[in-house]
Amino acid sequence: MENLFVSHIVWSPELYREYVNAVFRKGAKAVALITASVLAAVAVCFFAEQETVPFIVCLVLSVFMFFYTPLLRNTLAKRGYKQQLLVNGGKPREVTTSFSDRIRVTSSNSGESFFDYTQITQINETKNLIILVVQQSIAVVAAKDGFTLGTTETFQQLICQKCPRVKYIYH
Repeated sequence: MENLFVSHIVWSPELYREYVNAVFRKGAKAVALITASVLAAVAVCFFAEQETVPFIVCLVLSVFMFFYTPLLRNTLAKRGYKQQLLVNGGKPREVTTSFSDRIRVTSSNSGESFFDYTQITQINETKNLIILVVQQSIAVVAAKDGFTLGTTETFQQLICQKCPRVKYIYH
């Protein structure tokens, strides 16, 4: 069958950071915030009992845990982008995704994968990307401004039609 939509993306550090922020597990953020809150409560208890050293340690750990998730996301994005550059000989990775009766993903490093629409378990939409999560771990990414065949709006209609029961998340 002929292609209905084709999306081409050239990864940049900004797009990769946007991607990592969208797919990063929300549970990690919740655990970090709960841990920060518990440590802050313990710090208050130490302060009330005039225990200076444990108070300072708990307070510092609480602040660290509060900022842990954003720092981790940025670190993962930078490291992942650098790894992509290494794999592609110092050039940004380019990915072309074709949508017909199946999804075909072709990468600049000669990788090629095929997926069925029924394998999609979640759809994440960000400012610049539409991320189709396949079987909870694989991401098929389409850049909103990268459609060379079709438009973003008609693509979204197709995805909603092909995957009616899939959770759609806006970031």
